[in-house]
Amino acid sequence: MKNYLEIGEVVTVHGLRGQIKLYPWSDSPACLAKLPEIFLAEGAKGVKVEQISVQKNMLLIKLAGCDSVESARAYIGKTLYARREDIPLAPGSHFVQDLIGLRVCDAHSGRCYGRVEEVRNNGAHDYYSVRTPGGSLCFFPAVEEFLHSLDLEKGEVLIKPIEGMFPDED
Repeated sequence: MKNYLEIGEVVTVHGLRGQIKLYPWSDSPACLAKLPEIFLAEGAKGVKVEQISVQKNMLLIKLAGCDSVESARAYIGKTLYARREDIPLAPGSHFVQDLIGLRVCDAHSGRCYGRVEEVRNNGAHDYYSVRTPGGSLCFFPAVEEFLHSLDLEKGEVLIKPIEGMFPDED
């Protein structure tokens, strides 16, 4: 598992004192509101967070050394990272990034349909883009009807597919 997680993208500056506005890649921006430092790349030197607040599902962040609009503009378009251990995670929850690359297998037959390539949300639920061994890209709705279980330790998503869900089926 990754030690550094992508937390979002800086979309603009806020105010005149060097705050940045981050579009968080999280179900709950509040879970990121206590980060002690932020990173510009995995494993890079951290930048101390002086203040974070949530405003309309966005994060307003004041970083140490970023004291003007000009210095804040340098962050626009950048993806920011945080250490995994700095983000609280409820029991039974997982980070979306941990799903990327997991095998997608039939819970009953054991057949492997491919690997999770991407996780998206359509507003109602998540869906997984699954790359099949034949190279096709299939979409799997991550809803109770089709999702049997996730096992991060084994590296697999067990599913209950219906006919036609994966076109590469025999």
